[in-house]
Amino acid sequence: MIVILNGKNITVADDTTLATLLAQEHIDTANTAIAVDDVVVSRSRWAEYTLKDNSRILLIKATQGG
Repeated sequence: MIVILNGKNITVADDTTLATLLAQEHIDTANTAIAVDDVVVSRSRWAEYTLKDNSRILLIKATQGG
């Protein structure tokens, strides 16, 4: 199936969890918030959150600045 990660189409297996996708794509999750279809998913749910075909995933990285 296809999911959209920050605007990029990614092919994943059916029943892929959010945590599996992050590992598959080698994404550093430090200081990261994630929303799926405009709903924030808490870090504690990433391992159990199953993606659906055409899920829109938005990764937001916190940064420091001045």
